[in-house]
Formats: sequence, structure tokens, C-alpha cells
Amino acid sequence: MLDQIIKRMLYLVPVILGVILVTFVIIHAIPGNPAEVILGLDATEENVAELEKKMGLDKPFHVQYLKYINQLLHGDLGYSYRTRRYVIDEVRSRYPNTIKLTLVAIAFVVVIGGIIGIICALKPDSYSDFTLRGFSVLGISLPEFWSGFLLILLFAVYLKWFPSEGKHGITSYLLPAFTLSLSSIGMTSRLIRSSLLEILREPYIRTARSKGVSKLMVVMRHALKNAMIPALTIFSFQIGRFLGSAVVVETVFNWPGMGRLAIEAIMGRDIPLIQASILILALTYVFINLIADLLYLILDPRIRYT
Repeated sequence: MLDQIIKRMLYLVPVILGVILVTFVIIHAIPGNPAEVILGLDATEENVAELEKKMGLDKPFHVQYLKYINQLLHGDLGYSYRTRRYVIDEVRSRYPNTIKLTLVAIAFVVVIGGIIGIICALKPDSYSDFTLRGFSVLGISLPEFWSGFLLILLFAVYLKWFPSEGKHGITSYLLPAFTLSLSSIGMTSRLIRSSLLEILREPYIRTARSKGVSKLMVVMRHALKNAMIPALTIFSFQIGRFLGSAVVVETVFNWPGMGRLAIEAIMGRDIPLIQASILILALTYVFINLIADLLYLILDPRIRYT
């Protein structure tokens, strides 16, 4: 297993370099001049040219890219034009909030999605199965900004159970995390249901049942582990969706995370902050997929990566 782990980690090197290159190219392809944004509409051409030189924007593309790589190797993400702070300080203040929100959302997906999938598999085509599957379809269909506003209206405005915005203790995590996880709960529960129904027809499951083991225990002891492998495949991709949807959810709930930081940076044409936000979210997704690949090896040692 160790050689498989090392091999997967070596694969990350070209992926990370590719992410850095694509991020840099996309950001510099965006129309507009950061110097003009900083100085305002009343700035003269001389002032704009002077600031461009100071910021290094007058240099050729490859020179700017090599300078950016050198900065990254030294742990320097640049200086924010908008906040007048080092980008690394902005990231340190926002990144943990996004990770905490994502972890709570993952917990919702694992617990709620797993329970729904198991119940539907134990009682296929029953009333509870149709009801829970309908809930899953509804969760998949609703966009995050719409479901977020509905949850705010119900639980924050009418019932006043949870705060509607900001980060104010444990309860403030629940609404944005549930909004973030709602679609993944639907997908995960449906996938676990279909996987369990297929596995429950296998001969070794019938053998366990013939020995007098209850259907629930068969599912928990024997079937669920195998059903989690395809679910884990989809779930690892859903993590990337979490990071992308965080931009919307954090804006709706005024959550101080990386998604909202990226929106603020884009609105202010703050190139170093935009680059850092996209790069860190992309690298987070890359490392989460690495963890998912390693979990495959734990769940099924027969899996080998070439």
C-alpha cells in the first residue's frame, strides 16, 4: 500500500503545476487594468503607467509568471491591492471558516445521506422509500441560492431558531452547511440505495441471512462497506462542488470564508487575491481527491493504481 500512496503523491506534482499555470493564465486573461481600478477613473495615464511599473504589470507574461512561481516557492501569495494587507493574512483569516463549513456539510451528507439510503434499501418501493426519494430529488433540483433563502425565511425569520447570517457560534453553521450539503445528500442517498439493493442480491448476503442474521445487521456489517466504494467516488467529486458552491452559499449567508473573499476580490479586480483564492480552493480539491483515492485502498485492498 505504501508504494501506491507514494505513487499517488508523485502524481500530484504535475497536477499542482498545471493548476498554478491555468489559474495564472485565466486571471491575466480577464479584461481590465488593476492599476486603473486602484487609482480610480480620474487617474492620468502617467499615474497608471507608473503604478503598472511598480506592480510589475508592464513586464512580459512569462516574466510575470516566473516571478509568481518564485513567490509561491517562498510562501508569498502577494499583496492585496484592495485591503492593503498581505494575501496570506487574508487567507489565514478566511480559509479555516470555509474548511469548517465544508466539514459540517460533509457530516450532514454522510449521516443524513447514509441513513436515507439505508432506509430506502431496507424498504424498497415502500411509502417511506418514495417519500425519502422525493426529498432526495427535491434536494438535487433546488439551486443553493434558492434553498438558502428558503431556509433563512423558515428557520431564521419565522421560527427564529438559527441566525440568518454571519458566524456567531455553532448554530450559525447549521443553515449554510445544510444548504451546501442538500444536493449531495440527495445524490449520495440515491447512490447508496441503488448500490445496497444490488449488493443485497449477492450470494454471500443470502448466506449471511440464512444463518439468521437480521437484515439490518447484514447491511451494516457486510453490504455497507462495499456500497460505500461507488458512493465515495461520487462524493469526492461532490467536495469540489462544495468548494464551488461555497461562493454562492457564503454570499447568501454573509459567511466570512474563501468563497466570499473571492467575490470581494473579483469585484475589486484584486489580482493577487483572486489568484490566491482560486489556487487554494483548487489545491484543496486536489488533496481531497488524494484522500479519496487512499480511502479506496482502505475500503478495498484489491484496488491498485497503475
